[in-house]
Amino acid sequence: MNQLLLWGSTLAAAVWLVGCSSTQERPEDRVDAEIAAAEQQQGVVVASGVVTDERRASGAIIHESESAGASGAVITSPFVGRPIAEILNDPDSGVAQQVFYFEYDSSSLDEASRTKLLQHAQLMRERLELTVVLEGHADERGSREYNLALGERRAQAVARIFALEGIAQSRIRSVSFGEERPVALGHEESSWRLNRRVELLYGGF
Repeated sequence: MNQLLLWGSTLAAAVWLVGCSSTQERPEDRVDAEIAAAEQQQGVVVASGVVTDERRASGAIIHESESAGASGAVITSPFVGRPIAEILNDPDSGVAQQVFYFEYDSSSLDEASRTKLLQHAQLMRERLELTVVLEGHADERGSREYNLALGERRAQAVARIFALEGIAQSRIRSVSFGEERPVALGHEESSWRLNRRVELLYGGF
């Protein structure tokens, strides 16, 4: 009788140990879960895999997953997949303005011009085939030499914005024409203000 009870207790203990081992988390399962969590934190899931935040910042087209709450949505840049001439002539593109004006005897850009030039810098970042010539101009007041130097300072003011936005110097060229190429021929402020300018001339397309 005692032997039968001992055998029954041993069998019950064995069944309990098997049950515990079947529900215990395996180390490899825990590692897989940690990897999956890390991947989800680093990127967003798309149809073909994972897109990292770095690729999102570069202007890549991203198809959001349903879990992100925007199923089927497409985020794209207005500067990708379109002819450059079309972009530059589109009033809604942000880069249709390619002439920037200055106050008398000044090479400082106003805030509105700076904001527009940041859009041009984005265009240059996303369309690597582009180069740009920055033409600086002045009105007729002052000596020829002074106005050539003033036009150069104005062109350089625009070039600095491109440089600060990461555009390579090899893609930018500045030139000054001083007072030599006026767009308005009058001798009053309404004409002079149109001549104090920098023009952006794109190439490479």
